[in-house]
Amino acid sequence: MGIDTSDTNLISLTDEEGKAQNFEPIDVYEENGEKYYALLPEGSDEFVVLKVEFDENGEEDSLCTIESDEEYERIGKIFIERYDSMFE
Repeated sequence: MGIDTSDTNLISLTDEEGKAQNFEPIDVYEENGEKYYALLPEGSDEFVVLKVEFDENGEEDSLCTIESDEEYERIGKIFIERYDSMFE
């Protein structure tokens, strides 16, 4: 998915079919050289977790789904714990 951050409060992602959707970034997590975003789709109350892909210069290039169920569950749980701790 391509990244457009022209609006500082929203990230616009375009999927493979060319359909764009806006997301509000709610958290960022980095681990072992990997970077993940928790994003809230516009009009939804459930966040999604996407992984950053970097270009050859080490710059953020795109966001992609996490292929591994284990990795997705582990990172999702980290975001949930971080979110819950903000309201304690």
